[in-house]
Amino acid sequence: MGSYALGLARRAARRGTHDRRVNWSALWDFRTGSLADVIGGVRPTVTRASTAWAFNAAGVLTAYPADVLRIVPSPAGVMSALVEATSTNLITNGEGVGAAGAAVPTGWQVQQQFGGLSPDSWVSGVDAKGCGYAQFRVNGVTTVANRCLLSYTGARVAVAAAVPVTFSSSLALVAGVGYDMQMVYLWYDAGGALLSQTVGAVRTPGAYARYAETVTPPANAVTCNARWDFVGYNGAVGTAVNFTLRLAAAQLEAMPFATSYIPTSGAAVTRAGDFIALPFAPGLSITEGTLFCSYEAYATVVAARTYAINLVDGGLARLALRASDPGEIYPKAVVGDGAVNTTFSVNNAFNADNKVALAYSSAGTTLARNGASAATPTAWAGGSSLPATVYVGCTVAPGGNQLNGYIRLFGTLRSRLSDAQLQALTAA
Repeated sequence: MGSYALGLARRAARRGTHDRRVNWSALWDFRTGSLADVIGGVRPTVTRASTAWAFNAAGVLTAYPADVLRIVPSPAGVMSALVEATSTNLITNGEGVGAAGAAVPTGWQVQQQFGGLSPDSWVSGVDAKGCGYAQFRVNGVTTVANRCLLSYTGARVAVAAAVPVTFSSSLALVAGVGYDMQMVYLWYDAGGALLSQTVGAVRTPGAYARYAETVTPPANAVTCNARWDFVGYNGAVGTAVNFTLRLAAAQLEAMPFATSYIPTSGAAVTRAGDFIALPFAPGLSITEGTLFCSYEAYATVVAARTYAINLVDGGLARLALRASDPGEIYPKAVVGDGAVNTTFSVNNAFNADNKVALAYSSAGTTLARNGASAATPTAWAGGSSLPATVYVGCTVAPGGNQLNGYIRLFGTLRSRLSDAQLQALTAA
């Protein structure tokens, strides 16, 4: 391809959409909000062994049945296919159901009153975003120095020693003057003895906001009690207080980052990992071709992968495009495969558009990322046949370590683009 094709690639990059004059053999563009914009006539197959949730284009929490792709706005506001690893909400009542009058939500506990005052006027509901919440009031004059301790997990939840967990929740001050709060994580051993505690960041209730923080259980920890501590109350007896607080969409998961909310109302719930498979584009040659993807990553789990196309940034935020056997159209440039490709040492920008492309031919492979000069990873010697399937954003097994983020589009070309054309195609 010459200067004309190079110009088309540059124009396509500038337009922020695909240019049909670029000879796409197949392209899946999720930015339209549906799977209607397909070149090549083949739609992706989605495997997810459970319901999953996400905020739709209207900003409302929506349930997506098993095997249904979540095409939703990314943090940057671009409609994209959301893919995530398997995760479980360990809080059994993140929706806050069962609150009424003096009764706290099912499974929650007030483990210490607020200055001698019992939180009251409890009510459960669903907010405008579709998330369940529990709301309560504290009103009166304090009689003791106690700060309020409010636990989501009075019965405790199971954790693994030294495996990070992430808490996320929405918080809103509905009325009155609130007090600073922080999460406290109490860690217990197998015999039920308290090992230690981890104190989270201080939050100041105000307008609706969602918070997340990651903490790591100590050695020998097997259970956790996660609770709010109203640290803003200084313990002065005789303080007049009157505020109403709303807690919504609480989640605690054994992940090093917060994933999309998993509603619970009586038991822990697991969301299976997203597994997107694309039949290899018709017309592609075993001897040459180009793979291209535009995506936003919000987090990554780095672990051993075998036979994955890793268009990497040094091993942190990565996009894995796996080509199934037989036929190895990929460089073996992955952790655990003996040749880690660190061509791009600058981390991918989280919550921003990252464009990556791989061109291959019998002579070798070339990678390009975000308009940077194309570089050669480990050599590709060619395969004996075309793979039947390309897996996008995940490893070969559903729910395995994978991209956690939003795929905007994925495309293939029948020809091997030149280094200059790859650079133009992936330009920001």
